[in-house]
Amino acid sequence: MKKIIVFFTVFLILGCSMDKSLRKGEIKLQGMYVYFADAAILFQCGSGEKIFVRGGEANIDLERRYLAARKGPGDKVYVEIGGYYSMEERMDGVGKEKVFLVTEVYNVDSERECF
Repeated sequence: MKKIIVFFTVFLILGCSMDKSLRKGEIKLQGMYVYFADAAILFQCGSGEKIFVRGGEANIDLERRYLAARKGPGDKVYVEIGGYYSMEERMDGVGKEKVFLVTEVYNVDSERECF
Protein backbone atom coordinates (compact mmCIF):
# COMPACT_ATOMS: atom_id res chain seq x y z
CA MET A 1 0.00 0.00 0.00
CA LYS A 2 2.85 2.34 0.89
CA LYS A 3 4.42 1.79 -2.58
CA ILE A 4 1.15 2.69 -4.26
CA ILE A 5 0.85 5.92 -2.27
CA VAL A 6 4.46 6.85 -3.11
CA PHE A 7 3.84 6.04 -6.79
CA PHE A 8 0.72 8.24 -6.98
CA THR A 9 2.44 11.05 -5.08
CA VAL A 10 5.36 11.04 -7.54
CA PHE A 11 2.94 10.80 -10.46
CA LEU A 12 0.96 13.78 -9.11
CA ILE A 13 4.10 15.88 -8.58
CA LEU A 14 5.41 15.12 -12.07
CA GLY A 15 2.03 15.84 -13.58
CA CYS A 16 1.84 19.25 -11.92
CA SER A 17 5.36 20.17 -12.98
CA MET A 18 4.54 19.53 -16.65
CA ASP A 19 2.09 22.44 -17.04
CA LYS A 20 4.00 23.72 -20.09
CA SER A 21 3.95 20.39 -21.94
CA LEU A 22 1.99 20.02 -25.16
CA ARG A 23 -1.74 19.62 -24.78
CA LYS A 24 -3.51 16.88 -26.70
CA GLY A 25 -3.34 17.69 -30.40
CA GLU A 26 -1.23 20.81 -29.87
CA ILE A 27 1.62 21.49 -32.29
CA LYS A 28 4.86 23.15 -31.22
CA LEU A 29 6.56 25.45 -33.72
CA GLN A 30 9.93 27.19 -33.64
CA GLY A 31 10.79 30.08 -35.89
CA MET A 32 11.57 33.72 -36.44
CA TYR A 33 8.55 35.84 -35.53
CA VAL A 34 7.72 39.36 -36.62
CA TYR A 35 4.78 41.56 -35.65
CA PHE A 36 4.39 44.64 -37.81
CA ALA A 37 1.38 46.74 -38.88
CA ASP A 38 -1.11 44.38 -37.14
CA ALA A 39 0.27 41.33 -38.98
CA ALA A 40 1.98 38.52 -37.05
CA ILE A 41 4.09 36.13 -39.10
CA LEU A 42 6.28 33.18 -38.15
CA PHE A 43 9.01 31.99 -40.51
CA GLN A 44 9.36 28.36 -39.46
CA CYS A 45 12.83 27.02 -38.63
CA GLY A 46 14.20 24.66 -41.24
CA SER A 47 11.69 25.24 -44.02
CA GLY A 48 11.32 29.02 -43.78
CA GLU A 49 7.58 28.53 -44.38
CA LYS A 50 5.62 31.75 -43.78
CA ILE A 51 2.80 31.16 -41.28
CA PHE A 52 0.26 33.77 -40.20
CA VAL A 53 -0.20 33.76 -36.42
CA ARG A 54 -3.34 34.66 -34.49
CA GLY A 55 -5.04 33.73 -31.25
CA GLY A 56 -6.42 35.01 -28.00
CA GLU A 57 -4.64 35.68 -24.71
CA ALA A 58 -1.55 33.66 -25.66
CA ASN A 59 -1.18 35.67 -28.87
CA ILE A 60 -1.38 38.93 -26.89
CA ASP A 61 1.31 37.56 -24.56
CA LEU A 62 3.45 36.66 -27.62
CA GLU A 63 3.06 40.19 -29.07
CA ARG A 64 4.05 41.79 -25.74
CA ARG A 65 7.08 39.55 -25.32
CA TYR A 66 8.10 40.15 -28.94
CA LEU A 67 7.86 43.95 -28.53
CA ALA A 68 10.02 43.75 -25.38
CA ALA A 69 12.63 41.51 -27.04
CA ARG A 70 13.02 43.09 -30.49
CA LYS A 71 15.76 45.60 -31.15
CA GLY A 72 13.71 47.68 -33.61
CA PRO A 73 10.49 47.76 -35.67
CA GLY A 74 10.19 44.84 -38.08
CA ASP A 75 13.02 42.84 -36.47
CA LYS A 76 12.55 39.07 -36.35
CA VAL A 77 12.79 37.34 -32.97
CA TYR A 78 13.16 33.61 -32.30
CA VAL A 79 10.10 32.06 -30.63
CA GLU A 80 8.78 28.67 -29.60
CA ILE A 81 4.98 28.52 -29.55
CA GLY A 82 2.27 25.91 -29.18
CA GLY A 83 -1.13 25.89 -30.81
CA TYR A 84 -3.23 24.65 -33.69
CA TYR A 85 -3.71 25.24 -37.39
CA SER A 86 -7.09 26.59 -38.42
CA MET A 87 -8.80 27.99 -41.51
CA GLU A 88 -9.80 31.56 -40.66
CA GLU A 89 -11.17 34.56 -42.52
CA ARG A 90 -8.40 36.43 -44.31
CA MET A 91 -7.34 39.77 -42.84
CA ASP A 92 -8.49 41.48 -46.06
CA GLY A 93 -11.88 39.73 -45.74
CA VAL A 94 -11.76 37.80 -49.01
CA GLY A 95 -11.97 34.04 -48.36
CA LYS A 96 -10.14 31.92 -45.80
CA GLU A 97 -6.49 31.22 -45.08
CA LYS A 98 -4.55 28.73 -42.99
CA VAL A 99 -3.33 30.35 -39.74
CA PHE A 100 -1.69 29.17 -36.55
CA LEU A 101 -3.73 29.88 -33.41
CA VAL A 102 -1.34 30.33 -30.47
CA THR A 103 -2.33 28.70 -27.18
CA GLU A 104 1.04 28.79 -25.40
CA VAL A 105 4.26 30.79 -25.59
CA TYR A 106 7.23 28.64 -24.56
CA ASN A 107 10.21 30.84 -25.40
CA VAL A 108 11.06 34.27 -26.85
CA ASP A 109 14.80 34.80 -27.38
CA SER A 110 16.22 37.83 -29.18
CA GLU A 111 19.74 36.33 -29.15
CA ARG A 112 18.85 33.10 -30.96
CA GLU A 113 18.23 32.64 -34.70
CA CYS A 114 17.18 29.87 -37.05
CA PHE A 115 16.77 29.54 -40.79
